[in-house]
This record gives sequence, C-alpha cells and structure tokens, in this order.
Amino acid sequence: MKTNPFVWFLILLSSGIAIYAVVRLIQVNARMVDMQKKILEMETGLKSSSRPDLMEKNNQENEGEKIEIVHNMVRLQQYHYKLHAAGKYDNRPLMEFYLHEMEEEMLAIKDAKVYEDSISISDMMKNYGLSALSKFQTELKLKDFDFNSSFRVLTESCNNCHKTMGHEYILITVPEKTDFYNQSFKKTGNE
Repeated sequence: MKTNPFVWFLILLSSGIAIYAVVRLIQVNARMVDMQKKILEMETGLKSSSRPDLMEKNNQENEGEKIEIVHNMVRLQQYHYKLHAAGKYDNRPLMEFYLHEMEEEMLAIKDAKVYEDSISISDMMKNYGLSALSKFQTELKLKDFDFNSSFRVLTESCNNCHKTMGHEYILITVPEKTDFYNQSFKKTGNE
C-alpha cells in the first residue's frame, strides 16, 4: 500500500511545527526568569546576582514558610514552663536539659529562614531568643546564679520579640505553679 505524498508532507510539517513550538516555549521561559530577576533588581535597587540573600528572601516569601513555627513555639512554651519548674528546685542538670531543648527549637526556626510580612522571623529568633538563651546558659554556670532574674529576662525577651512582630497579644508569663502532671522536677540525688 502506497502512502500519499501529501500525507507525508503533512506529517513532516506538523513535526516541524511541534519542534518549533517546544523551542519557543523554552526561550519564553528563559525570558520570564530574566524578567523576574530584573523586577527584583528594580524593587531592591540591587543586582540579584550580587545579593543571593535577596533572591532567597524573595523565593522564601513566594513559597511560604517551610516550617509551621507555631509547633516550635508550643514546644518552646512547654520547655519554658519546665525550665521554670527545674529552676524552682535548683535542678541544674534538668535546667541544662531544657535549655538545650529550647535551643534546638530556636535554631530550627532560625535556620528555616522564615519570613512574615517581609520581616525575618528567623533573624528575630537569633536576635531575641538565642541571644537571651545564651545569656541564661552563661549565667547558669556562675556560683551566684540568680534563677529568678535570669528567667525573667528570658521571658521578657520572648515578649519583646512578640511585640516587635506585632503579636503583643501573645504574652508569656512566669509560671505560678511548678506542677507538670506526671513529672517531678526535684533533684534526684545524682547531681
């Protein structure tokens, strides 16, 4: 059976058009990426290639948070409470444990490069949370360590960060009780 030369012509023509369309789509996509970079440069006044942090910030804002920080904050609040209970019993090994747990949560937020309304929550955690926590850890090693004072400063740092972020309605307090249902915070005698 012979194929009509006109059919072959149509097959070759449609194949050529398909290849041309794919090449054009690739070119258009490359132009769109270049245009996005130029728009970022116009908005920031800086070349994006010279400031990769701006590209990362822009990408982060467009992608949304990579972590849901409310989960980290709930754990921080729980460790804050337990740190207070351990401090009331002067249980330094337990205080060190909860300080370490708090540090892990804070570092997770800092390292996630989280933004809210162009404000880096990660930087805020570094400047408020981690710096106050480091101060507390240093003071804990002193002989004349004043738990109440150090804990109050740590708590105020949390609230100052919340205020700076516009979340002053999230107010962390010094716990009034040291009970945590099924955990004792007293020294075990092994310290």
